[in-house]
Amino acid sequence: MRLRRVSVVLLLAGIGAATACREPIVPRGPAQLYQLAREQIRNENYLRAADTLARVARESPDSPEAVRATLTRWAILAGLARSSLALGRLYREAGERAAAESDRGEFGTAARNHLALAQSWSLALLDAVDEQLPRLAGRTLLLDALLPLQPPPEQPVERMLRAGLRVTESDRKVIERDALRRAFAEVMAALAGARGDSARAETRLSRPQASVEPVDVFLTFGQEFLHLSALFAREVLDNPGYFSLFHEKALGLAETVLGRAAADSAEAQAAREVRAACQRVLRPAPTS
Repeated sequence: MRLRRVSVVLLLAGIGAATACREPIVPRGPAQLYQLAREQIRNENYLRAADTLARVARESPDSPEAVRATLTRWAILAGLARSSLALGRLYREAGERAAAESDRGEFGTAARNHLALAQSWSLALLDAVDEQLPRLAGRTLLLDALLPLQPPPEQPVERMLRAGLRVTESDRKVIERDALRRAFAEVMAALAGARGDSARAETRLSRPQASVEPVDVFLTFGQEFLHLSALFAREVLDNPGYFSLFHEKALGLAETVLGRAAADSAEAQAAREVRAACQRVLRPAPTS
């Protein structure tokens, strides 16, 4: 099993060697660009789609497509980050359980590659939310069901890999593709206010002119930043600066939810959990 960083990048981004060159940037209106992104997502060219959606928001910020483009791009970045973190953990676990030293080395290399990708996607997501969130204020948050909404079940080959056993290159690609689709489904369900309930999320997002609630957007990315902060913990990438930064961003979004949601709502309860987790890191109890 040959593990190469470039193969991981191409797999997760959904772009093959035949599509490695970028399309030339030509003048297009927001509706045309959004339709292009839709086709790119359908073809699983997620990096290209993220670039195209960024163009929509940047070049036509007041267009009806800009909000859809912004939220979908955030969901793509979050899915890439979440799946890369999950795969990094999976290959680490495989390396710890592998019997052969050569397998341990290969799984360790794969884990490091995926964790490096997770860092890149996480920071891109953080920057995007920081930059674009203020532009969504007061707008109807329309979101189309462009990304996968149904998480695939765990395959037997994933359980084999988790146990430290070798799997074929084609099986490894299936595992990695499923991880990405699972991450997209989780993020989209959260945005729809239906975290953990993909069927309800699909019903909500399949309606014409489907929109999501601002508190669900704030809560989703607060929870995502808290989840992704684990990437920078001492036992993973050991980056205290980013570890604190992601907790700070998660805390800020949780406080925003608490300022908007009813005190007894499920959203407020989830935001209080995020806030408590962040405060334990950012304001540790004094030692006696």
